[in-house]
Amino acid sequence: MNSFRTTGNFIRTLLPGTVRIQGASMEPTFGDGDWLLVRWIGAKNVSINDVVVAEREVQPGIYYIKRATKIDGKKYWLSSDNPAGTDSREWGWVNAEEIRGKVLFRYFRKQRTN
Repeated sequence: MNSFRTTGNFIRTLLPGTVRIQGASMEPTFGDGDWLLVRWIGAKNVSINDVVVAEREVQPGIYYIKRATKIDGKKYWLSSDNPAGTDSREWGWVNAEEIRGKVLFRYFRKQRTN
């Protein structure tokens, strides 16, 4: 079983995955219902202004899409593009171990109605 898990993790780092945005915290860049392609690389190669997927230790199983706006060693300040969103202003610094991946691009934009 451990070899399967290791293989699964290895494959996951090589192959991109998808996530769907829920909510408005990353508007106007990404909106509710948009689909993103993610490279599951953890904090490796994350730079300022990259959009990342984070899973906070205190909320396992909940993934956040945020922008890395400050980096201090192995800690990241994650910001919502929408000022009304929840982010590091509430959480504080996010550890590198909580960064799951980096968003590559949006491949589907949900139709918006005004």
